[in-house]
Amino acid sequence: MVGFTGEGLIAVLMVTAFALAAWLIGDNLVFGLFALLLGAALVARRLARRNIRGLRVRRQLPARTRVKQLTPIRYVVHGEHAQTAVGIELEDRPGQGVKPIVLFVEIPLVHPEKQAVVTTHLRFGRRGVYALKTLMLQSRYPLGLVQARRRLRAPAEVLVHPAEGRITGLMHSRLRGRTMHLSRPARAWRGDDVLYGVREYREGDDPRRIHWRTTARRGELTMTQWRAEEGTEVFIVLGRARGAGAKALVRFERAVSCVATLWRAALRDQLRARLVLDASQSPIEGEHRGALGQGLDALARVKAQGRRKPEQAVQRIGRVRGRRTLLYVATGPEPEMERTIRQAAGRGGDALILRCDLKSLRRWVRGIA
Repeated sequence: MVGFTGEGLIAVLMVTAFALAAWLIGDNLVFGLFALLLGAALVARRLARRNIRGLRVRRQLPARTRVKQLTPIRYVVHGEHAQTAVGIELEDRPGQGVKPIVLFVEIPLVHPEKQAVVTTHLRFGRRGVYALKTLMLQSRYPLGLVQARRRLRAPAEVLVHPAEGRITGLMHSRLRGRTMHLSRPARAWRGDDVLYGVREYREGDDPRRIHWRTTARRGELTMTQWRAEEGTEVFIVLGRARGAGAKALVRFERAVSCVATLWRAALRDQLRARLVLDASQSPIEGEHRGALGQGLDALARVKAQGRRKPEQAVQRIGRVRGRRTLLYVATGPEPEMERTIRQAAGRGGDALILRCDLKSLRRWVRGIA
C-alpha cells in the first residue's frame, strides 16, 4: 500500500495549482517544475516500496507478566534483500487494555542479511491471555513525499497474571493457624512441642518467639518456627461473581487479586496450602515445585461466571482429613455459603470469609485497587 504523506500531498496540490495557472498564462518554467515534482513523486513511490520489500518482523514478549507491570517488548527486523533498508517505521496496536494504545518504533537502518533489534515497554491493564497478531511496516524513504505501508504477521502471546497486594500482620497470624481472639498458635494435631527450625522475622510475629542466639549470630531478627505451624492446611477458595455489569466485574477482579496475594503469601511462608477454583478440577497443591506459577496461571485464566461450582468445592474440602484453615474470597454477600464454609472448616478448624465489596477487606489484604 502506497500513498502520499500529508506534507507530500500539500506540496503536490500547491505545485499543481501553480502549474495550472502557468499553463493558462503560458509560463513553461512553472509547468516544468510541476513535471519535475511529479516525476520525483513517482520515483519516490517506487523506492519506498522497494525499501520495505523483503523485510520480516518478529515480536518478542516474556511468556508471563503481571497487570500494570512494565513489560519489555522487542522487535526484531530481518532484511532478506541485497540492499540496506533505510528509515523503517513500525506501527503496533497491541489491543484494548494495553498502554500505550499505539506503539511507534523507528529503525534507522536494516543491513542486508542482518537483524535490527529495538526494545520498548508497555503495560497490560487487565489479566488474561493477550494474542498479538499483525503490525504495520512503513517507510517514507527517500523524499518523504510518499509513504509505503505493508501489514505483516508477527504473532506473539503473553499471559498476564492478576495484580497483587500485600497481606496484613493479622492475616499472617491467621495463615499460620492463629484465631482472631488468641495471640498464640492454635493447638495442632500432634508434634506441637517439636522445634521445626528458624526463619526471618515477618510483620506480625510474636516477639516472644525471637531466637536470640541466631539473631545475634546473623545480625537480623530470626524467629523460632514450630511444627505446630505446619500442622494446619490452608485452603484458598475463589467464589463466583455476584451480579452482572461493570461493577460486578470490578469486584471479581479484586477477588482474583486477593486470592493471588493470599496464594503467594502462603507459599512464601512455606505453609501447606491448596488453591481451589472449581469442583471439577483438582486443587493446586502448594507443596510441589512450580506451584506459585501454576496457581497464578490458573487465576489469570479464570472466568467470572462460567460453570465453576465453589459450593461443591467447599463441601469436598470438608471431607479432607486434618485440621484446616479455610479462606473463602467472595465478591458480595453469600449467606447461603456461610454455613457450608464453617461446616467444611470442621471442629478445631478456622473459617474466614473475605468480602471484596467491603472496606473491611483492608483488615486482611491491602494494596488492591
